[in-house]
Order: sequence, then C-alpha cells, then structure tokens
Amino acid sequence: MKSIGLQSGEVIILVFKTPLGVGGNQLINDDYFLVVSDGLERLSPKAHQLGEEAGASSGEQVFAEAEVTRGWCKQLLVGLDEGDSDVLEALPQPDLSGEWADGNTASKLLGDLGVTESLDAEDQTSEAQMSWDDMESHLCDLWCDGFRDGLECRVRQLALAFLDRWQSKESSS
Repeated sequence: MKSIGLQSGEVIILVFKTPLGVGGNQLINDDYFLVVSDGLERLSPKAHQLGEEAGASSGEQVFAEAEVTRGWCKQLLVGLDEGDSDVLEALPQPDLSGEWADGNTASKLLGDLGVTESLDAEDQTSEAQMSWDDMESHLCDLWCDGFRDGLECRVRQLALAFLDRWQSKESSS
C-alpha cells in the first residue's frame, strides 16, 4: 500500500492506493481513497479569523484615508444596511493575489495557518493535487468571507463612533 501525504500540524491529507476501511474515507475514483483529518475543521475558523483581522485593518485604513464627514458616515451606514453596490464596491475587496509586495497570497495564508504541501514530485497524483487545491480553495474562501465580515464590522463601528462624537459635540454646544 502506497500513501501520499500532505501534512502540517494537525492537517493531514492522505491518498491511499487501496481502501483502508477507516471511517471518513471518500472515494476519489476506483483506485484512490482520500482521508482528511479533522484538523481542517479547526483550521476553517482560524482562516475566517485571519480574514476578519485583515478586513478590520482595511476598514481602519478606509477611515484613515477618507475625508470623514457626517454625511459620508451616514451614506456609508445606509449603503451597508441596504447592500448598495456602489458603497460596497468602493470598499477594499479581499485580495489573495499577491499583487503588492506585502500583499496576501494563498500560500502566505496557508503558511500563517501552519499548512505546507509536502508531496514529493514523483508522488504527485492528479487526485492528491486536486484534494490539496480543494482544501486551499476552501480556506481561501473562508478568509475572503472573514475579510468582508471584518471590514464591514469595523467600518460600521468607526462610522457610528464618528457620528456619536459629532452628536456629543452638538449636544454640549
């Protein structure tokens, strides 16, 4: 029985040439079986959390770079509440392209999660690579969802804080 493993920390993906009879195996094709440890379940919330942190940071950057007015904050909050595409598209978008020197990439995200690919070149099968790509895609999607959640939450918090400050100033005058 030959095994191919992708391993890091608690995430293990193994592809076996013959079935093992262990619960949780998924049939890839007639010859290969996939076993994924429950470590992926623990990495999923962490990927989302890292996205939230990146999104919150981007939300702070929006306020640092904008000319913040009451009208702008109100428009921003209404746009978020109504899902206004003009408002949503004006906000930073999740990006794992690595286009910028310090930008995020899928590889960097996986590294931050402690996941590394460890297949020998001779052992790479299309089934194992597809499984790796599926895992990578899943974690990247969770990061992007987290980014949007963190961005929206932080932008709301900051807009409400600015409006509260302006309201307090007007009340005390």
